Amino acid sequence: MHSGVIFGPAYKGSILAPAIAMTIWKRYEINIGFAFNRKEAKDHGEMGIIVGHSLAGKDVCIVDDVITTGSSSGEAVKIIQANGGTPIACVIAFDRQERGNKGGLSAVQKFEHNYKIPVYSVATLHDLIKVLKKDFQSDNVIPNSKEALQKILTYQNEYGIK
Repeated sequence: MHSGVIFGPAYKGSILAPAIAMTIWKRYEINIGFAFNRKEAKDHGEMGIIVGHSLAGKDVCIVDDVITTGSSSGEAVKIIQANGGTPIACVIAFDRQERGNKGGLSAVQKFEHNYKIPVYSVATLHDLIKVLKKDFQSDNVIPNSKEALQKILTYQNEYGIK
């Protein structure tokens, strides 16, 4: 019996969901299911748009690499709900902390506001800047860290959330 499901939106999330579920099982011996969606439904084999475990009656955590506009994560919320699941959180690998087209909210902040679902990131643009600054001040182990830091700070100044 699965107490929850890890759901990865197509395409990058579809590889993250099974990897995370397997890691949770191996490390914590928690039997958690995983599922992902196809961009288009199939009419043969494992038919439909959902591949993997049933979402019905399950708490579901969405996993993806980034939230750029929030549209694929928002679509994931709708798919989960349409299949009887309850989206409880979204975990992304990297939060670019950039403003959206309208207003001062980032795509992550807008997703949290619109869907009332918390987003947790493994790393943020702020984290990357901190690492590059530290590297630049110490042994300079990361190749071209000074140039990378300057480009990222320029990007952050133009597109970053305040």
